Amino acid sequence: MNSRTPRVTLLLFLLFLSFFTLFACSKDQDIFEQAINEDIQNNIESNEEEEEDAEPIDSLITVNLTPVHDAYLQDSQGFDEPIVRVEKDKRVGYLLFDLSGITGEIEEVSLEFTIDSDSGDGTLEIYQGLSTNWTEQSISKLSAPKDDYLLSTTNGTFEIGNTNTIALDKSNIPTESISLILKKVSGNDFALASKESSREDPPKLMVTFRGTYEGQPENPANNEDQSQEDEMPIEDTSGYNPDCDLGGSCMTADYSCLDPSYPVIEEFIQAGVIGGIPNGLPIAKTITPSDDIQQAIDEVNSNGGGVILFAEGTYVIRDEIFMKSNVVLRGVDRENVRLESLLRGDDDTKTQTFLFDNTSYSGIENMTLFFSVPNYEPIDREGLDAGAWDRSLFSNDPHGLVDLYVTTIVMESNSSNNWIDNCNVLESGWHTIRIRGNNNTVRNTLVDRVYNKGGNGRGYFNIIGDYNLIVNSTIKRIRHISIELGAEYNVFYNNEIFVDVNFHDGDDGNNLIENNRIFTPTYHPFPVFTTGNSDFGHRLPGPNNLWVNNVANGRQRGEIYSKPNTIYRLSHTSYETVIETDWEMPACNTFYPMIRQ
Repeated sequence: MNSRTPRVTLLLFLLFLSFFTLFACSKDQDIFEQAINEDIQNNIESNEEEEEDAEPIDSLITVNLTPVHDAYLQDSQGFDEPIVRVEKDKRVGYLLFDLSGITGEIEEVSLEFTIDSDSGDGTLEIYQGLSTNWTEQSISKLSAPKDDYLLSTTNGTFEIGNTNTIALDKSNIPTESISLILKKVSGNDFALASKESSREDPPKLMVTFRGTYEGQPENPANNEDQSQEDEMPIEDTSGYNPDCDLGGSCMTADYSCLDPSYPVIEEFIQAGVIGGIPNGLPIAKTITPSDDIQQAIDEVNSNGGGVILFAEGTYVIRDEIFMKSNVVLRGVDRENVRLESLLRGDDDTKTQTFLFDNTSYSGIENMTLFFSVPNYEPIDREGLDAGAWDRSLFSNDPHGLVDLYVTTIVMESNSSNNWIDNCNVLESGWHTIRIRGNNNTVRNTLVDRVYNKGGNGRGYFNIIGDYNLIVNSTIKRIRHISIELGAEYNVFYNNEIFVDVNFHDGDDGNNLIENNRIFTPTYHPFPVFTTGNSDFGHRLPGPNNLWVNNVANGRQRGEIYSKPNTIYRLSHTSYETVIETDWEMPACNTFYPMIRQ
């Protein structure tokens, strides 16, 4: 760029003009002045064009990031401690970093850690993990990420107090969350200081890049310009605490209860959200009944996720709600946050109120979901002894209404690790909850009443996917709990059930019904533990659908399939046949051994 400014050029011109006046005639002077003026104007225009055309120059930025989570596994058990231990064939370290604030091209990446309390030597490998869906509190053999890409191999000594800096392969480092896996492949074990260490030297991921940074780097030198007036966090006033309960993040499998005679137990303990329904998620936004729910979901999703807190009131839903990954809807009060659906759909245009489609780690918590049909309600009865079967109780299009084919919640096959927790799902139109995906959880939830519960697949609590967990919930006044169409490794545990559990049409077997209370009313037409019927084209169930330590009473005729510590199974070669086996109970007398971490 020409550094001469218009002011300097003008000064030179005046000096030159004075000198020239002594030797030139006025006419020549006029010609010269015109030439100089044109030069000045051209110089100004050239200067402006160069300033407009100048490309911004990206500077190199280095940020030092501390882990969001760090922990290690030892013999399949997770440990969140002031140190992270690494030992060949026994202990594996896990570090989770958030790079989402980085925009631009990464030039260099290094991992820095300080040895604490235990020195070692040998070869260390550092991998990128396949997933980032774990926490230091809940990491286990099941939730820990698997190896994906080898980022570095280093060989040497790891002495207490020394800080090691290891360059990583930058080509696969994403500008989002990343899991690093530390594995010893030879030599003695060692321990590094974690982010909880009192040494104040936690692991650091040092990232040098050309671009911009919108996060909050952990190194103090980069925080000098940070505003001291940070925005106050939004307070969670719901009092909702989902952590320490079955299906929650503080629970883990009791691996001492695994039994080689029943390898299926290793599948059952994987049911539900991997790592458990998370606790302590940040409140991203608070809304009231006057706000747009879908707009709030889209906004929070685009900003990285979090909890949308619903104030008390009635929220009227006129359009389908599309759930998004990492977004949780939470009411401040289960009974007084009421989402009323006014959607309608006939038998040809069926729809749903809440759709989880290509969605993960999203949930609905602590609220009532109600399908509103003004001036009408489902046709059913209160109580377990309220008369005999009546066809009107199990019919479609009740009250002559033909537009109630609306399912309350659908989780599609491409959706996993989602949850419904501490909710009421009331008076659904067609199906109540339909889960086609895997590793989803329904917990502490009341599902009660449905309008369309006649034949041809109406009125179900429906499980089609694999590894789903239904726990501590109540299900009543619908047509079936239906497990079918390839479903496998699903677990119903510790529920109150007032309908039949029906392996309806071609499941893949290996589903568990354990420790439930199952009481069907006198007007219910189906056995408590049953299958579909060949007369209607239903396929046989799969093998080893297990019924263990339930208390059941079908149509109030007395207990059935209720002997303690007895394993019942459905026949997979004939319909509606329950077999009382002579199999011994597994270790710990349960197929679903879970304990608090």
